[in-house]
Amino acid sequence: MGRAHPRLHKVFDSAKSATSLRMLLRDPIRFVWRYVLGWKQPDEADEPLTVDALAFGNLVHGVLRSAVEKLEDTKGFAAAGAAELEAAVKHALGEIAAEWEGEQPIPPAVIWHSTLERVSEMSLAALRHPLDPMPGQKSWTEIPFGALREVKRTNLPWDVARPVEIPGSGIAIQGQIDRLDLAGDGKRARVIDYKTGRLNKDMADVVIKGGSELQRCLYAFAVKTLIGQRVKVDASLLYPCAEEGEQALYPLHEVDEVLARLADALRIARESMTAGIAVPGEDADQYNDFAFALPASPSYLDRKREPAREQLGAAADIWDEA
Repeated sequence: MGRAHPRLHKVFDSAKSATSLRMLLRDPIRFVWRYVLGWKQPDEADEPLTVDALAFGNLVHGVLRSAVEKLEDTKGFAAAGAAELEAAVKHALGEIAAEWEGEQPIPPAVIWHSTLERVSEMSLAALRHPLDPMPGQKSWTEIPFGALREVKRTNLPWDVARPVEIPGSGIAIQGQIDRLDLAGDGKRARVIDYKTGRLNKDMADVVIKGGSELQRCLYAFAVKTLIGQRVKVDASLLYPCAEEGEQALYPLHEVDEVLARLADALRIARESMTAGIAVPGEDADQYNDFAFALPASPSYLDRKREPAREQLGAAADIWDEA
């Protein structure tokens, strides 16, 4: 795709998700294929034999949203006891499971029931994780921001259509925050991003992980933008799958400093792409649903990694960030 192609401008004029920005930073050619050219991965078979990682994560997030909303409608999530959490998750799981069974193909019964048990366990672990309650705390889950379409939810903490632009990057962001806890006086907020996948042992050292771990930083910035600069935001990843005794909560320190570095990296990546540079990047061999568009040679990406990095120049520097 040539320099400053109109389709590139159109894509960058719309708000981007954390997923799309990760792809921009770590695999520019795939960003072009998916978001500029509009290529899509083929749909799954009509009769799936398993629940893949994405679907499992969606199930957990659906249960968490329903359970927290139910608790907030009564005495409040922050004040709920163990029995109330269990009851809320059980009720939410029943609703979500029935909805899935009625709207889309599910795997064989034994696999489906086992999956629902894991969803229940992980949802309870997420809600039970000990966090200090805030004075007058109110909690929300799956909260959209920067929305490009109408959102039919009420009682949200902000106008979901209000734009959120990363300073100096020329890029607006959109997304859904897994969980937001907000103090009654609006001076303190806590952003939680639930991770339903495997816990890596080096997570304590991760900041943005070469551009692959963006949610904590982007979501903290969105909260500051939408609630006000006076709010102090804590942003963390929470792994409900962590074994007993393992660290499960991973806060992001120095949010403003990290955002400044990320904004600079995104500006450089955008300038590089609009100048016509779109090559396979660091993530080209990671779960690439467009691998069919690359040469079939097993050694192709290894041979092209250094030339690609040379072409990208400063746009590839973020790959070395912790």
